[in-house]
Amino acid sequence: MNMQSTIPAIPLVVDLDHGRMVVGGADQGKAHILHCNYYNTYLQRTLWKDASSFIDAPPIIIGAAAEQSRTQLRALFGQLGLDSIDKRLRFAEQFYAWQGFGHIDLSGLTAQGGTVDSRVQHYAEGWVAQFGKADAPVGLMTQGWLAGLADAVFDLADGSLKPSQPLCSAVAGGKANIFKLHPSEGATYPIFNAKGIGSILPTRAIPSVANNVDADGVARAVLTLPLFGNPDVNDGLVNTFDVLISWHPHSYYDRISNECLNQAIDQYGEEGRNVMGPLLEEAGHRCAFRTFGGIFRSAEWAAVVEPMCKTREDWVHGMLAIINCAGWGKASCTSLTSDEATFVVQNDYESVGYMHLYGHAKAPPNYLLRGGFRGLINLVYNGDIASKPSLTEALYEKLHRRSDAFDVEVLTCLGTGDGLTTFRVFRKG
Repeated sequence: MNMQSTIPAIPLVVDLDHGRMVVGGADQGKAHILHCNYYNTYLQRTLWKDASSFIDAPPIIIGAAAEQSRTQLRALFGQLGLDSIDKRLRFAEQFYAWQGFGHIDLSGLTAQGGTVDSRVQHYAEGWVAQFGKADAPVGLMTQGWLAGLADAVFDLADGSLKPSQPLCSAVAGGKANIFKLHPSEGATYPIFNAKGIGSILPTRAIPSVANNVDADGVARAVLTLPLFGNPDVNDGLVNTFDVLISWHPHSYYDRISNECLNQAIDQYGEEGRNVMGPLLEEAGHRCAFRTFGGIFRSAEWAAVVEPMCKTREDWVHGMLAIINCAGWGKASCTSLTSDEATFVVQNDYESVGYMHLYGHAKAPPNYLLRGGFRGLINLVYNGDIASKPSLTEALYEKLHRRSDAFDVEVLTCLGTGDGLTTFRVFRKG
């Protein structure tokens, strides 16, 4: 018997009306979002390395990943009727790969711990692609994911096993990825109060700027692409749009970003926000350069979207059509010139996640989208992305440092109590 054929399929609901990709149902499910290796590794390095003088990010990253896997797997095991240890382990291997995280072999794992082998890792591969070799193991997310998985699979108390990574392929000399779980008398990372999917508002019709892009046609085409991983294909890595993509629950990003931000605010007051906020926005700006830039340069874009693009503005609308398949919320462009743009996002994931985890925010928590929209307009109007330039660090610096580079402001924010989140992107100077 093919063991793979006996593993239940991932229960995914594609909700394009609200810009959501939901796994596991409306109660204890999770809304997953597409990001690429460049954002994932840049955000991790920002929190772990760049902000290390005033926050301690690794326990937060590990704890947030444990929160996501523990909560989601417990719910999925019940929903899918997975009552045996073996069935749970096999499903967890598949689910990890489905999210684009890579390969894990859980055959050596028991309720007392064990060793987990991983031939390839999204974070290890992505780190090397962006930064070169690392000075320490980079699998912080997987450490937490495995710790939470063990709690769910073996019905353990939260945080029963301590994770570590003795070998990492991103470190010089490392040729594999090995993770270990050890019994612990208490959790060695924060145990966050995990929740289900969270509520959203009904969407409304938002008039968009006239354009030549068939957004519905783009969405239909995008959803036929290999967007999700398979342990039997490329060891669970997903190389689409000229980048490695992944599907974290968005509450993972909401948790790590805001816990680190809150830690900085606790120590330094609003000055902590003033320091951490731009770092988080820069991660979003880098995401736009590499993720959107990769999409613009990809064979998928050339085949599906580019033939619709009659004007430079169409490139912006084409990207929005893809963003609306990524689980970030429902985005529209309500005004657009070569000097200024306005974007409206309904149920943006940063606001939805913040409110679900913490309540209303004192300041807009939309750092990814701030940097993302700013980066998108920089690429289209300053970067001549239609000529498909190489996405080098030199080009990034050139665009970033231009005197007429674009800036962004949040005009309204769902997370602070408004019904919509609105961004104004404008030229500096």
